[in-house]
Amino acid sequence: MRITPQMMLSHYKSDVSDAYASLTKAMQHAYDYRAFDRPSDDPLAASQTFDIHWQMSLNSDYSANITNLQGVSNTADKILMNVEAVLTQADSTTALKAVNGDMNAQNRSDLATQLLSYRDSIISQMNTKYADNYLFSGAGTGGAPFQLVKDPTDPSKDKLYYRGVDVDTGKMKDGSTPTVSLDNLSNEKVYVDIGLGMTLNADGSVQDQSAYNKSMPGISYLGSGMDANGLPKNICSLLSKVAGVLQGSSNETSLSTSELNQIQQYTDAFSTAHDQLVSGQQQLGNQIKNVLNSTGDYITSMNSSLAEKDNSVEYVDYTDAIEDYYSQLYCYNASLKVGSQILQQSLMDYIK
Repeated sequence: MRITPQMMLSHYKSDVSDAYASLTKAMQHAYDYRAFDRPSDDPLAASQTFDIHWQMSLNSDYSANITNLQGVSNTADKILMNVEAVLTQADSTTALKAVNGDMNAQNRSDLATQLLSYRDSIISQMNTKYADNYLFSGAGTGGAPFQLVKDPTDPSKDKLYYRGVDVDTGKMKDGSTPTVSLDNLSNEKVYVDIGLGMTLNADGSVQDQSAYNKSMPGISYLGSGMDANGLPKNICSLLSKVAGVLQGSSNETSLSTSELNQIQQYTDAFSTAHDQLVSGQQQLGNQIKNVLNSTGDYITSMNSSLAEKDNSVEYVDYTDAIEDYYSQLYCYNASLKVGSQILQQSLMDYIK
């Protein structure tokens, strides 16, 4: 078979084009160090890269959720610490301990005013907002969770409502029964996926240990309902009751035995409610440390491992990329040199 100059030229142009394409590809890889440009170049590496990028994307969402939850939880923790400090000032070892049969009317009036100021301070702090959301409203999305309706003459008749429900009786303002009970309001859950492998139960509910519950219902800390003796469990209600007894005795020289016994019952219930808030605040602190912070550190560590794996799968070592580039450049220049010699000879033959 006779090989014509045109046939040689055609093959040469095809070979030079391939060499130039290889050079261009090697030059691009020497710039971005990528191991492949299309999935078809290396299907296995492309599949691994997709999985790595997907997990890193999920981790980015988890990290954002954790950062937001840390801000919310740390703020709530500080508020509960402030509330606990107020309660310490008002508990049986300080202000309430001062209640005795020897107090005169003015002292009792001053102490009642002080206790009510503690109560109002607690309510105000429990209505704190963070990023346009009320921290202690549980799953509620409306206005401030706590609302105090004061009686004009007797603070013991003041009513504290949590999301429209009386914290003591569990009734609405109009006396009707709400659709959600105090117990349900106190145990509301709002789950956030922070990378714990969120899974669902058979009934479609979220498994407790597989996600983070960000709900912090205010009444779970301050208390709600009535105890076996018919006394309020809510801290603020108890302060109102004690203040009511003190103000109600303003015309008396001293407190009666009955009134002292009544105050003692309230202060005992107050101590129990105080312990409940301390326990709730400690539990929140443990969640921040043992769940949010530890999970955040784990995800950060995982991202570092994924980045290292991604570098080994999606990218090549820069020295290999540069070496490959110079190798392709050498091949391309050699093809030009050899081709010029061949084409020059073929052209002379054609002229002859």
